[in-house]
Amino acid sequence: MFRSCAYVNRNTPKYSFASNVSLSTPLTLNFGNVPFELQSAFDMIMPGFLPLMLSLLVIALLRKNIKANWIIIGMMVVAIAGRFIGIL
Repeated sequence: MFRSCAYVNRNTPKYSFASNVSLSTPLTLNFGNVPFELQSAFDMIMPGFLPLMLSLLVIALLRKNIKANWIIIGMMVVAIAGRFIGIL
């Protein structure tokens, strides 16, 4: 799977598919009177942590022989529900 992604465009570096994924969260936790932004914590630990986890989740689902159409539909449902709830 990785080799086929690398040959789509020869100008992109090999294994750069996760850099095209964008995901962030506006969640803020309150500890007393101090707000704590969850996205800034993820960015301090590792920039691009959430997109990496999403990419690894999709790869794991594909290896379990789940069809790509179901993965796309599931991601759309989660994105719409997350937007209404306010976590995405």
